[in-house]
Parts: sequence; structure tokens; C-alpha cells
Amino acid sequence: MPIREGTFADLTMAKSVSPLRMVAKPYLPLLPLVAGLGVLVSLLDGLGVGTLVPLAATMLAGDAQAQAGQPGPIGLVFRLAGTIPEESRVTVLGGMALALLVLRGAVQAGNNVLIAFIQSRFVRDLHNAMAERLTGVEFAFFLREDKIGRAHV
Repeated sequence: MPIREGTFADLTMAKSVSPLRMVAKPYLPLLPLVAGLGVLVSLLDGLGVGTLVPLAATMLAGDAQAQAGQPGPIGLVFRLAGTIPEESRVTVLGGMALALLVLRGAVQAGNNVLIAFIQSRFVRDLHNAMAERLTGVEFAFFLREDKIGRAHV
């Protein structure tokens, strides 16, 4: 629908929310996925570095039996780690920490790829919507709004 009358403010403010919402609408369902992947990255980082490394240090110090009596999830982790044979505890816990860090890196890379995909597609769609909107404006509008006289060639 061509815009025939008005000023630059009319062009930019008229229906300014609606076209942007229309451009962003296909990408809104992906926002919870991006947020969820970000939370998953944080959880994997906390579990890998924040839990398993101190657990291995505690196991090496020999306090595992005292810590196994702790209530809640930390006690469960110590009880599960206590089932690993002593000669291979450090190797198993180190391997688990490394595997969690690799998994964290993979999830973070996937999240970054998804964010780049959304960003590039959104900018492309926004550019196309702006170009479509400007091509619908009559040339007289640009002559009227040109303040420095370049369009009067």
C-alpha cells in the first residue's frame, strides 16, 4: 500500500510496532530455546567444574566417608563417587569433568550458531521489510523530505 501523504515522522512512526512485530514473529518461538540452551550451558559448567573437581579433591584428601553422610544432592554425589574403586576414582571423575566440559562447549557452540542464524535471518527480513516500505512511497515524498537538496538533481 503506497504512502502518498505525510512527513518523514509519519512514515517512520505510522504502524512502527506492527511491521517490526511481523518481522520478529517467526523468530519468537526460538527465544525460549536460546534461553534454555544458555541455562543448560551454565548448569553443565557448574556441574563439571563446580562439583566434580572439588569432589575429586575431597576424594583425594580422604574425607569422602565424612562427606557421604551429607543430606541432599551433595551426599548422593559423594555416595555415588564412593562406589568407584579407589585406584580409578581420580581418573573417572576427571574424565567425567572433561566430558561435561566438552558437552558444555558443544551446547554453547550450538547455541551460538542458533543465535547467529536468528540474527542474520532477522536482519535480512527487517532489511527487506524496510526496502518494501520505502519502495511504496512516491518520489514526491523524498523531494519534500530532502533537507539538503541532493534529490533535486
